[in-house]
Amino acid sequence: MQETDEFILGYGSLLSHDSRWRYSALNTEVIPVSVQGWQRSWITRNIEEQQSHVGAVAQPGASLNGVLVPTATISDSLRQREKDYRFAPVSLAQLTLQVQPAQLTPLVEQLHNRKIWLCQSLDSHPANSDFPIMQTYLDTCLVGCFENGGDDFARAFIQTTQGWNSGWVDDRGEPRYPRAAKVTPAQQERIDLLLEDLNLLRLRQTLPTC
Repeated sequence: MQETDEFILGYGSLLSHDSRWRYSALNTEVIPVSVQGWQRSWITRNIEEQQSHVGAVAQPGASLNGVLVPTATISDSLRQREKDYRFAPVSLAQLTLQVQPAQLTPLVEQLHNRKIWLCQSLDSHPANSDFPIMQTYLDTCLVGCFENGGDDFARAFIQTTQGWNSGWVDDRGEPRYPRAAKVTPAQQERIDLLLEDLNLLRLRQTLPTC
């Protein structure tokens, strides 16, 4: 892990190495974590893209999983990517590092007195048919989960995210998320099996035709 002064807590598309490298030039090792006191939901609307992304709001008792992404600074491209959010500070005490025991102490020492930021939603609007959840965005999040903790990490993402019950469409045949990761058919099947196992796949709709 490189030495850096700041970390971004990625809990959506930044979970995917492919997405954060190709679209935000972030090509570094990351640290899988869970963070207390924040609720992840499908609440962040991107007006230009006409879709909903995951967002987070402070909520006692809630938690979400993600990765700490080291960055020398919050770049202009990253600010543009996260323009529907504000960078909110997170304390080390709120984090649980999901690493091997031998890695824990040196990582805690590295994170001590470092700035850790989480992208907090500026506005909160549930996903709906006008601003739906795009499956290609969800696929990007979940392949990132597979990279950082396998099926258990992906399952935790799904279970700690609220707002699945409306405005979710399958756009795999006509991708509409512009920062989508490369996802194989086998990974898509793995994702769908997880969603079906958690009784959520029934909520996904076919993408409306124009």
